[in-house]
Amino acid sequence: MQQQTPQQNQQGFEQIKEAAQKAEQAAEQTLQVAQEIYSQATEAALSEAEQQLQDLQGQIQQAQQKTEDLKQELQTTQESQQSQQSQHSQQSQQSQQSQDSQQSSQSHQSQ
Repeated sequence: MQQQTPQQNQQGFEQIKEAAQKAEQAAEQTLQVAQEIYSQATEAALSEAEQQLQDLQGQIQQAQQKTEDLKQELQTTQESQQSQQSQHSQQSQQSQQSQDSQQSSQSHQSQ
């Protein structure tokens, strides 16, 4: 094995130092890229979460509107039923009064 001269040692040291600097630069670039990817991924996840939130808010509004529609429909149905019952009750009373009137009239005629 040959002995290296101080100049060769210095060149070897410089090469090692240069390689270390390049490795450090590559590591810094890798870190920057990783941070950028993380930032983009975080932004994308946040955007997706915001979209899901908007979708859910839309579904809630639709459900609330449907609830209001059903309440209105129920109220209309109940009012209609009450109206029909009232009409039926009036008709029954009129029919009963008519029958009473006929009986009274027949009773007077027979006397």
